[in-house]
Amino acid sequence: PADYSFRYGQALKSTGQMQKADVYLNKYYRSNAAKYVPSTSYMNAIEKASGKHKIEKVNFNSNYSDYPAFLDNNQLYVVTADQSNKTNSWNDEPGSDIYMGSELKLMGKTINTKYNEGSLVITKDGQTMYFTRNDYVEKKLGKDNQKVTQLKLLRTDKVDGEWSKPKELPFNSSEYSVGHPALSADESKLFFVSNMPGGKGGTDIYESEIFEDNTYGAPINLAAFNTVANEMFPFVDKDDTFYFSSNGHPNIGGLDVFYAKTNADGVFGTVMDIGRPV
Repeated sequence: PADYSFRYGQALKSTGQMQKADVYLNKYYRSNAAKYVPSTSYMNAIEKASGKHKIEKVNFNSNYSDYPAFLDNNQLYVVTADQSNKTNSWNDEPGSDIYMGSELKLMGKTINTKYNEGSLVITKDGQTMYFTRNDYVEKKLGKDNQKVTQLKLLRTDKVDGEWSKPKELPFNSSEYSVGHPALSADESKLFFVSNMPGGKGGTDIYESEIFEDNTYGAPINLAAFNTVANEMFPFVDKDDTFYFSSNGHPNIGGLDVFYAKTNADGVFGTVMDIGRPV
């Protein structure tokens, strides 16, 4: 199967065998009617972009998988496993919950469940949160036609200082995943990741306009960012620079972090690999 060529190519990249990886990845891209850029065309540019960041491990990592954090003013939110939750069959880890602060204080049961909660974003005024959860709503576990539980995106608002009961967003479905929320700098657009039908392949990044009456525009595929592989974990900084992970763009191996700056007209510029050591 074509997916095997992709995974083998990524494995070869991770061990530094870039030219051999090109052979298998080119085969995968051809099978998806997409153009593959060989490593000889981009590795020099990535190396020139490298060395601008320093990586340090934080002291509040767990023995389980720790997922993207979010910093809301001075409050840090972290996603990691809760040992009281059900164990995931796909990684033998307890389901993940959202915690507050480096001391990992659990958020209340209004937000967390016995299933997985994931990455989140909070508005600048601290009054609205969008977050990812397994398809578990009203204490009912949803499954697609293959009996697989997908992801959904939920919204909760502060009422008298407490998070309200989360509500589903209108583009959720039990047949595909929607998650990994991010907001534009002016908070007029919600970005998210989905494998919904009609995408370029794998998981794609979408945007939806947020209207003043708290309704949402139809999801638009961000074609400039998406590839036949996977794009995930979007984040937008205060300058409207868009960051995301991808294993489809020309990369060092596996999921790399990429960014695209916004020009004066509000249009995203060229997608760039952030380089080593990130």
